[in-house]
Amino acid sequence: MQADAQEVAPPVNLKERRPSVADRNIENASTEVPEIPDELERVLVFALDVAKEKIEGGEDVIPFTTLVVKDNLFIESHPGDSAEECFEAAEKNVRGARGADCYAFCYDGFLMTDDGQLDAIIVECATTEMEKAYVIARLYR
Repeated sequence: MQADAQEVAPPVNLKERRPSVADRNIENASTEVPEIPDELERVLVFALDVAKEKIEGGEDVIPFTTLVVKDNLFIESHPGDSAEECFEAAEKNVRGARGADCYAFCYDGFLMTDDGQLDAIIVECATTEMEKAYVIARLYR
């Protein structure tokens, strides 16, 4: 699997309303791996590993969040009938988390490239101090 990372999306804990997951459009296609704080990297890798295990086990990847609160890691699924419904549930979960240091929101999605649509696991992650979140995609191939 291949990973691409971008620092492009505002983190969920901002007060302004953001477009739904389905509306996200990332123009930059950098393949460089950015410097990510250690704690954020751990929650990111955990989310990617959970999704990868589900795929390898033949399960669907239901959108989920992972939250780090002190030394504890919490995971919660966000099933829904639409991408927007899943995103809103995840956003509510992150906003309502007291004492969370960072989060990751993981879902099964795709990237549009010059070669067409590529299936990917997508993770948005940020710390509470960040103005923008990282969006990382791990391609299925």
